Amino acid sequence: MVLERIAAELEELLNASALLEEGNLAARSEALDELDYAEEMLSHQLSLHGDDVAIEGLLAEARELTARLRRTDRLFFTRVRRQIASRRLSGAALRKLFDRYTSYEPQSTAHLHLSFDPLDILVAGIFHEGAVPKPTLPLGSEMISFQPSPVSAILELIDHTEIGRDDVFYDLGSGLGDITLIVALLTEASARGVEIDPVLCAYAQGTAQRLGVHNATFVNADARTLDYREGTVFYLFTPFVGEHLADVMKRIKAAASAHRVRIGTYGPITPIVANLPWLRSLNDHRDDPFRLAVLESRRDSRRRITL
Repeated sequence: MVLERIAAELEELLNASALLEEGNLAARSEALDELDYAEEMLSHQLSLHGDDVAIEGLLAEARELTARLRRTDRLFFTRVRRQIASRRLSGAALRKLFDRYTSYEPQSTAHLHLSFDPLDILVAGIFHEGAVPKPTLPLGSEMISFQPSPVSAILELIDHTEIGRDDVFYDLGSGLGDITLIVALLTEASARGVEIDPVLCAYAQGTAQRLGVHNATFVNADARTLDYREGTVFYLFTPFVGEHLADVMKRIKAAASAHRVRIGTYGPITPIVANLPWLRSLNDHRDDPFRLAVLESRRDSRRRITL
């Protein structure tokens, strides 16, 4: 029964010509997951039964289709990567491409970023060429392990804060650098990623250099030690909590003493940050960790702050 089911599913995938259409990322991702499972089950069956022509044939078909689908992805990502590096794809044109792969819509005032979109597959394919490093530093008690942020949350942040070339954007806990790169490419702002892990930070800087994204830079530092007075827009996907978060927010408040500051938060820290008295909400986030909270500094917060 197991082999019959796998054979039927594999036949269906082999006949699905749409999987080889370049932009069909979501269906191709699902198919690759199915093929990974099929290969695992077929390999297990071979280990149980020894040489079996039928099983070996199915396994060969699954591996061949997997290679074809991965090649389709690779060619697509390479083409987009080259267009970005040559500056033929950025700003509005790149945003138009991104919008094709997400359920988020620009007019949305409180989108639920519950899961990853095909857009996340696209962004990872563009930026993560080759092996992706793992974090190397042990986490402090108030630091949260690295997780990629839903790209749709950043599109919402851009839409509700109108980030432009005169802004200085900070992504705190920038990891592999995706969010910083997206903001730099879509808005022309000066985009800065702050990442405490030197390996992740170096990887992100290397990606920026390969793609020629000169308005994206990465700083290997503890977010509690930097001066953010130039910063106008900040993003935090719950990189830390407790006193660590409080110390960073105090430094961001120092920037708000000189000019308007906008902040986007996603994840469990949202109600904590949203309820700081020097901030007010710009969107209907309802303190939901799966909604992006967009906040701005109140006018009366613009006074001298001593760190």
